[in-house]
Amino acid sequence: MALNIPPAPSPQSVAHADQEHERTIRLTVFVEDRYSTGGRIGIHVVPTITVAELTQKIFREYGLPRHVQRWIIRNRLPGEHETLQQCGVNSPGCAVYLYVVTPQINKNI
Repeated sequence: MALNIPPAPSPQSVAHADQEHERTIRLTVFVEDRYSTGGRIGIHVVPTITVAELTQKIFREYGLPRHVQRWIIRNRLPGEHETLQQCGVNSPGCAVYLYVVTPQINKNI
């Protein structure tokens, strides 16, 4: 009788499974650009998400291109490899700001 033992999960799949079970938080994102302020969206994220992953999430869910997104978290511009947790965002209701870079309109045309 042969034993049928499944292969051990890879470290990547274990890390992914741990992240899926990690506590999510609701993040309030205030969106503004050169011409308007006051837009607000709520998203659910895990505190270990990086700024780069957050940027990708906003692109996937809202279609906002990655190259126009500038994040302001706790009054500073974080690096793309920093996690929200490293930036001090780790509890529900935390607010972050997303500045959308818009091209300047030449009014003389």
